[in-house]
Amino acid sequence: MEKKVDKKSNKQEVDCCEDDILCCAKEGMKDTKKSFNKLKNKFKNEAQELKETATNEMKKLKKDVEKGAQKVEDYAKENPKKAAAISAGIGAALGASLAGLLLKKKKKVDKNNKKKK
Repeated sequence: MEKKVDKKSNKQEVDCCEDDILCCAKEGMKDTKKSFNKLKNKFKNEAQELKETATNEMKKLKKDVEKGAQKVEDYAKENPKKAAAISAGIGAALGASLAGLLLKKKKKVDKNNKKKK
């Protein structure tokens, strides 16, 4: 059985006789399995590299967050009144935002209920 390589697609083509179809199919399956395994290994390696990169970035991010948290804690210890005022302001802003979202959602639900009636 002869194998030819198509120069354009770089794929192997197998010349088969009609009497040798089973053999030709087996060769094709072997080639397909080899190609599949190559792709599988390539994706596995790339996934491992991505995992390592993500893990390293998460470690850096964790360190940055810990540094930021420490700075906030130090500032709060040095300036307790300012820290309390800032916290109260942030709490008020978040509360107002949440109240606005809830009211907007309620108005939308009320509109939908009126349309159904």
